[in-house]
Amino acid sequence: MEIDDLKNGRSHVQGEDRAAYVVTAAERKGVGVAREVLDLTTTPVSVAFAGGVLELEISYLDLGSAVGDWIYVVFDALSDSDAAVRLADSESRVRIMLGATDAHAFRFAPSTPCYRLDFASNVATETGDSAVRILAKGLAA
Repeated sequence: MEIDDLKNGRSHVQGEDRAAYVVTAAERKGVGVAREVLDLTTTPVSVAFAGGVLELEISYLDLGSAVGDWIYVVFDALSDSDAAVRLADSESRVRIMLGATDAHAFRFAPSTPCYRLDFASNVATETGDSAVRILAKGLAA
């Protein structure tokens, strides 16, 4: 079995029949990070990754009666005010829909890992139940 150099961003292994096998984040070296935020509002939430992360999976889950439609996400804001400005600008943010069946996956180069994640809901008050789930894989210790 040939193994490509995973440190340099190659993420597949070829089996004996030359078929590509995708190596998931869980199979790569690194430090796992998990975080869950319940009942998000328009007040931004910031999550810092001290060592930086190379991969992020973000899910916005409806736990039964959520009223939000979207969360807005920005990466590596320089400050809380920078995050607020970027979250308000549709050109600077990523939008993730409530209840999407697949997690949204983001990958970062080893030379520019993600150190900060900011996100907020599009509704001021969550009257139902929702959760933002963040799974990340950091740089190997």
